[in-house]
Amino acid sequence: MENVKVDIFFVKTESIPTLYAYEVELTTMSEEKKREETNKILNALPYHLRRIRVGHWARDRNFIISDVEVNDEELKNILRELRENEKFRFLKEIRRVQNWEPKVSSYAAFVARGLSEDVDKEIKQKLKEFEKSYENGKFKVRRNYKIIDLVIDGKPAIGILIDSDMVSGITLKDFLKENGISVEKFIQEEPYKEWKVKDKETNLVGKVISVIGTMKENRDELVKEATTPGRKERYERIPDDEEVVVVETEDKKRYDYPISELLISINSRNIKYFVDEKTKKNVFNDLKIKPNERMEMVDSVAQPLKDRGWIEGERISDKEYPHIFVKPEPKKRYFPPVRIGGGKIVERERHIYDQLRSNGIYEMVNKNLKIAFSVFGETKDYDDLNKSIKTLEREIKALGFNIDPVYVNFQKPKDIKEEIEKIKETEADILVAFIEDDEDEFDDNSESNIYNEIKRYSLQDQILQTQVITFKTLRKILKEEEEYAKYILGNIVLGILAKNGNKPFIFAEPILGIDALVGLDVTRRKKERGSGTINYAAGVRIYRSNGEFLKYKLTTSQLESETIPGNILANLLGDLKGKKVVIHRDGGFPQDEIKALKEMEEKLKTKFYLVEVKKSGAPRIYSEKKGTWIRINENEAYLLTTSRTLGTPVPIIVRLPEAYEDFSIEDAVISITSMTLLHWGSIKPPRLPVTTHYADKIGQFLLEGIISNLEGNIPFWL
Repeated sequence: MENVKVDIFFVKTESIPTLYAYEVELTTMSEEKKREETNKILNALPYHLRRIRVGHWARDRNFIISDVEVNDEELKNILRELRENEKFRFLKEIRRVQNWEPKVSSYAAFVARGLSEDVDKEIKQKLKEFEKSYENGKFKVRRNYKIIDLVIDGKPAIGILIDSDMVSGITLKDFLKENGISVEKFIQEEPYKEWKVKDKETNLVGKVISVIGTMKENRDELVKEATTPGRKERYERIPDDEEVVVVETEDKKRYDYPISELLISINSRNIKYFVDEKTKKNVFNDLKIKPNERMEMVDSVAQPLKDRGWIEGERISDKEYPHIFVKPEPKKRYFPPVRIGGGKIVERERHIYDQLRSNGIYEMVNKNLKIAFSVFGETKDYDDLNKSIKTLEREIKALGFNIDPVYVNFQKPKDIKEEIEKIKETEADILVAFIEDDEDEFDDNSESNIYNEIKRYSLQDQILQTQVITFKTLRKILKEEEEYAKYILGNIVLGILAKNGNKPFIFAEPILGIDALVGLDVTRRKKERGSGTINYAAGVRIYRSNGEFLKYKLTTSQLESETIPGNILANLLGDLKGKKVVIHRDGGFPQDEIKALKEMEEKLKTKFYLVEVKKSGAPRIYSEKKGTWIRINENEAYLLTTSRTLGTPVPIIVRLPEAYEDFSIEDAVISITSMTLLHWGSIKPPRLPVTTHYADKIGQFLLEGIISNLEGNIPFWL
């Protein structure tokens, strides 16, 4: 029998010193501004208090907690020093909370964010043993860690997370010198200007945006702001003539660095400048940490905490805590069967495509398909193109459809817009577009990306659905082993059919005794100047409880926070009057949004069950069985929606922002596992439910102005 484990360790409260709590008061401002500034200050304070005062400091909800008792006079002196820093300009007072008693969560927070600072250097040294190095040390796969605080089964605990990143093994300074590149060229010219850099000590990532001078001019300020003793010593030794640059993070925060303190961040776009194709495959395999290796890494992080008596010796498992671990049983409740052609009911597994070929799809809306084929990249493999088109035609006909290839072009067009307008004149139902291998939807530079340009011109005005295929995928269809080629081909064919209004499969029966499931997303765009984000309330995707896709509704209303106002929610959800509805939110529900939804319930006579779906942030679960989940508490769970492959599956965080009498955390979990089955563009079910899957992609289309039709019943994002 499988022994399921998770990277969570209980805290030994008897080893934690006496704790004291401190609260902050800000200067007068609006309530919304006060919440925002209080959050910023509480996050920043522990680090600065560690520099000013001995002891350990950590945030615990709305307090700062410490093992140091500080009197009023000392607090005034600390406040005076803090207010010299621009970050604390709104801080009016810090005061001790009298008669405060630690909560269970306080002990977890203090170990995760306070005591762990003592062993940070030791942990990082241990993780260096798991690094992978290439090209004589000029390229590295690093291992990073994070400790989070939890309360499980009413007891304090910590979770340990490990991730990997790719960086240059040499500093930005050495890279520039070896390649004869100036800092100005790195900032301004292709391909470097799109590259990101990383702090060589922390996980801070950003772009170099300017040079502010040399160390001689900036040394005093840099030494003063140095975050570690080691960095402070290095800053004092760096030569006077070394350049100092400004690094801007994704959220528009700016930091000054000498160029010898930065590494180049490597991704799938710039890796080709550091390693060859053969090495690249090895690198991507090394990024996927095997379960046994991951456990070893987590143990190396946990060991210093165990040695000091702060946490229990073993990660928690179903052997000792069977009531915390939940198996997906009965299977049909978690992964319900689906209905395909002829009313046949089958399990939604990888062999679903064979079942569809034998029995047909659930609902054929458009049997006669007019398809255009066009090449949007340089190629001379005309035989492969012809073969791939014939293969696609054969597969689509095998599912009972008629094909009319109304347009075929094997020459790269001079103008994408003109080519698509020409195709629209043929009244084709869908365009199958072939593009070059390095031009795909993951390109960082979306403005010049061929994929997005094709989508932009096809999804505006007279809508033309598209299926984009890279030449690399085309070759796999023709040359890979039969089973894998059929898998790729099946994904393409299902996508083509669904984008023409056809419905491959739905649940055999409605689920959970509800009427509908909805995905609610907010799309964000970073401000060009200043901090924070401008948010565009993206919209909803609505499914019947039998899994049938009903419609999407989108809006580009500009917001200044992540909360969707009541009037926009009413527009997006107004069709659900009198229904029982599960709403999946990509991320969390802000309190004001919950309040607005409750008001809507009254007006519409509707019942909403709110479920937060977070893609990352949970410790890994070691189990072979997808659907396994851990009950953190009655309103929160960590859920495995995929089976183990080369790496270790990433759990989803499932959370009910409030309790319901008739909808449990298990119901929330089932609403997610079920909806992973309904991806009509993939034979293999995805990790996320279709209600939130592709949220980022749809958001990007909105931000780039690619979508003109803000309401419809065709899943164009597949």
